[in-house]
Amino acid sequence: MNIGDKVKILSGDFEGRSGKIKARHFNVLPREMKKIITGVVLTGKDNETLYSVRFDGQKDNVYFPENCLELISDR
Repeated sequence: MNIGDKVKILSGDFEGRSGKIKARHFNVLPREMKKIITGVVLTGKDNETLYSVRFDGQKDNVYFPENCLELISDR
């Protein structure tokens, strides 16, 4: 997955500080097509790879692990 790719957000179990943030967003935002707008971010105790995704109509990015994203289109 790269910058500009569109993804569908899948359900998943989250752990850790970033997980609580992601779970909150899952409850309030729809899961239709989203766009990756920035690069890959490494974070967490295990250097988990997170992808920065911006939701339509939102100013802030939300970070998701790869196993919670499904690639829809390459740009």
